[in-house]
Amino acid sequence: MAEYRLGVENAKIVYSSAVPEDYDVLVLNVSSKSNEACLALAAWGQYIKPGVVVILIADDPRGQVTHYAYGKFGKLRGGTIFNPPRPLENIRKLIIYSRYPEVDPQLPIAAEKVEWIRDWDEVLEEAISIAGRRDLRAAIIPNADIQCPGDVLLHERRPR
Repeated sequence: MAEYRLGVENAKIVYSSAVPEDYDVLVLNVSSKSNEACLALAAWGQYIKPGVVVILIADDPRGQVTHYAYGKFGKLRGGTIFNPPRPLENIRKLIIYSRYPEVDPQLPIAAEKVEWIRDWDEVLEEAISIAGRRDLRAAIIPNADIQCPGDVLLHERRPR
């Protein structure tokens, strides 16, 4: 049981990140499951401050995969818990940084607030342009695809 408790404490460190508070740009790095970039939006969506620019780093040469449950299969159909693409309500603009942009990405979001950019310097310039100023405050979630806010992990579940 001591090993289990030690594992839980270590997992809380590895799989959690602080919820950012004062920022203009939120960078969601998706590196562990970069071919399922929308996991980051699902995990962190409710914590995104309204009106900010979100930069999603999803630089995977394999592209995005269709998730069997919530992924889309065509334009308006998908898995058992699929929702048709919809506008991002809280996000001013979603910039996806990838050297491998897709013609029809598997992201379950409407395209009008999404911009795919291949060059990191262009990503930064676009964020500055959208915000209308250069002195932006950025928050970074290092592994937004597998990390969650620390408060989610406060309740320990014990093995049966």
